[in-house]
Amino acid sequence: TGEIIVLKRLQEMEQIKKKLAALKEEKEIALERVELEKERRKDAEARCETAEQEIQGLKRKIKLLEDDLDRAEKGAEDSKQDQSVIDELEAENKALKNQITVLNGEIDRVQIKQQDANELSQIITQLETEKSTLNNKIATLES
Repeated sequence: TGEIIVLKRLQEMEQIKKKLAALKEEKEIALERVELEKERRKDAEARCETAEQEIQGLKRKIKLLEDDLDRAEKGAEDSKQDQSVIDELEAENKALKNQITVLNGEIDRVQIKQQDANELSQIITQLETEKSTLNNKIATLES
C-alpha cells in the first residue's frame, strides 16, 4: 500500500504540473494579448488625440462660418434694395449652411473614432485584470 500511495502522489504531482504548465501557457497567451491590446490602445489614443484636434479645428471653422453667415445675413438685410446683391448673399448663405452641415458630419465621424478608442481602453483594462487573476492562480499553485 505504500507504493500505491507513492504512485498516487506522483500522479497528483503530474496533474499539478500539467495544470501549472497549462496556466503558464494561458498566462503567456494573455500577456501576448495584453501587449497587442496595449499597442492597439496606444494607436487608439493617438487617433483619439488626432480626432480631438480635428474636432477643435472643425469647431473653429464652424465659428468662422457662423460669423460669415451672420455677416451675410446682416448684409442681406442692409441690401434689400438691390435684388442682385440679395440673391448673391442668399447663395453664399446657403453655401455656408452646407459647409456647416458637412463640418457637423465630420465632428460626428471623429466622435465615433473617440468612442472606438474608449472601447479599446476598456478591453485592455479587462485583459490586465485577467492577467492579474492568472498570475494569482499561478502563484497559488506554485506555493
